[in-house]
Amino acid sequence: WPDAFGLNLAGTEEKGRLTLDAGLELVTSVKFDIGSYSWEEVIDSRTFALQASETFTPFLLAEAPISRVEVTDEGDGREVFSVEIDPFPVVSLAFEAEVASSVVVGYSGVAWGLDGELVESPEQNLSINATKEDSWLEVQPVLHGEWDSEIGLVLTPSVSVCVDVLGCTELASFDVDLPIRSGAVEQSISTGPLGFGVPKIGVYDTVVHFGEIEVGEVAMAQVAIENLGESQLDGSVGILGSGAFQVFPEGVLANPSQVDGVVVEFSPSTVGEVSASLMIETNDPYQPLLEIELVGQGVNGQEAQDSETVGASGSVRTCGCVASTESRFPWAWLGVTGLVALSRRRP
Repeated sequence: WPDAFGLNLAGTEEKGRLTLDAGLELVTSVKFDIGSYSWEEVIDSRTFALQASETFTPFLLAEAPISRVEVTDEGDGREVFSVEIDPFPVVSLAFEAEVASSVVVGYSGVAWGLDGELVESPEQNLSINATKEDSWLEVQPVLHGEWDSEIGLVLTPSVSVCVDVLGCTELASFDVDLPIRSGAVEQSISTGPLGFGVPKIGVYDTVVHFGEIEVGEVAMAQVAIENLGESQLDGSVGILGSGAFQVFPEGVLANPSQVDGVVVEFSPSTVGEVSASLMIETNDPYQPLLEIELVGQGVNGQEAQDSETVGASGSVRTCGCVASTESRFPWAWLGVTGLVALSRRRP
């Protein structure tokens, strides 16, 4: 994969927010059964607003491999009923009750998912699978997490007895926990697609023939290198084999849909066939090393034949497409109208 590309999932300081916004409807019924006195009735109906918010720094929610953030709502007690009865002429009983909400909601980040793989810590590397035909990759990160909640009420009833002249005395007051719901549920949240452009090398031929060149003379050929991908193509170029071949410059750099190139020089020092390889190493993830064969023949002066340098043309065997020399080959990219065999005598 190109060095310039990487997937880094990191939390931004205090940019995560967990918000609770819910309502709870409460209906209260009461029943008294004291001696011969019995009474039952719905005495209150109301809605509780449950609201809370918490900020956090996310990766999987924080820096820990698996972490949890929670919000709580512990509402103040609200009176739901107050009843007073007079079982005797000078004695009365007062029944009161308050209710408060108790809600805890938490979210735990479990892992990031991408292309079937899980990222469970900020330091983890992730490989993205691609086919050779792809020059643009689009992936869909998903955050896998788990919600947990505990929702309940706290009921606080109290009973007081009031006696004329003596006043009122509280007989009992206690809390009653009324759990309503608890549990956990898994959820996967998509964050939107991420796109990656990939460089892709293309050349016009995989063999460059120099023909017959007189010993001591020099022939040069242009080799065009095209970027068929969607991000910058960057690499180095060198010769593997005979020292009769030289290349300049020794690097290649092309933006998407643009062409760069190099010049290969052939100068035979002996009679006979000479061959070498032009090695092009780039950041193309599918074809990081491309080899072009260089072939020429050194001849004596009296045996030399007129020969032109042959440029790259024909089928683009490295990228599976066809490039026309009329429409695609950059014959003038070095300011040269054709590929010309240059001759000079060495001193």
